[in-house]
Amino acid sequence: TVASAAVLDHTRDDVPAEKLQRLGALDENGELTEIGRRMEQFADESPEHARMLVEAERFPETVRTQVAAIVALQKTPADLVVYGSKKRPCKERWRNLIDSEHNDSDWLKQLEVLASIQNMPREEPLGYDIRPGVPGKVKRELRRLKNQQGLTECDLTLPSDEERQQIVKCIIAGSADKLWHQMNIRDLVPSYKWRSEVFAVDTRRLVDTDKGRLYRNSEGEERKRSQRSLIKMGQLVVADPEDIRVRQNGEEVKIPVLKGITNVKLSDLREVAPQLFADEDRGFVVGSDDKPVRLVESVLDNGLLQLG
Repeated sequence: TVASAAVLDHTRDDVPAEKLQRLGALDENGELTEIGRRMEQFADESPEHARMLVEAERFPETVRTQVAAIVALQKTPADLVVYGSKKRPCKERWRNLIDSEHNDSDWLKQLEVLASIQNMPREEPLGYDIRPGVPGKVKRELRRLKNQQGLTECDLTLPSDEERQQIVKCIIAGSADKLWHQMNIRDLVPSYKWRSEVFAVDTRRLVDTDKGRLYRNSEGEERKRSQRSLIKMGQLVVADPEDIRVRQNGEEVKIPVLKGITNVKLSDLREVAPQLFADEDRGFVVGSDDKPVRLVESVLDNGLLQLG
């Protein structure tokens, strides 16, 4: 199913209606929601970025600027920092600019680097293994986004703990269609009717070869954490899929990974993406007046593991 003509004009692409529904831009009838109408002010942005910027509107200007900076980072094709590899060793000195105490989002780590280098002399970022030319491109895009939203020309600041929580909500809102959950034995054994089914499962499938867990989306696709990620993944995340291609024994091998990872709290997801939840009848309980009361629980309803 493809979205309506108005939304296609807004997104400039044949974006599936299901994607826009998961982002909250369309209702179940394919009509624009209030969020969708607010997203139309960002007609030049992708639906993901428009949704992030709309969510940020309810927060202070410092957070709106920080979210705009993350959008600018995501829109810049080249990485802000240089990563080391066996063929091209690198000290990755930009890690000294990152707060290791937080385990929330790879994009917040990138934001920390960007905020730390913004007022450095032109050549100094090279000493932190920052990719030449990229900070300038990000700053220009950030300036455009700030002007578009009427934000003041103030410096980008490092986010406080409260601001980090608000930024994470904006990221989740813009990536509500990119949910991944950590696989467990229930994904391999739908029913526990027979003990033999459990013992017959190859549980090694749940752990990848790089000391990480496998994650699955609502379409059943399985991926593992990118080695470039800077956070420890929780049970539920939003992330972008990426296929890394390497050559092994003369043949090209595709490694499916997740990058740009953000850990998701179910309470945050309910707040910014209520459209993903449905009320499920869980039977009856006895109320305080000794009368039966129907028990209804809101559960994640997008094909993922049911998380109440």
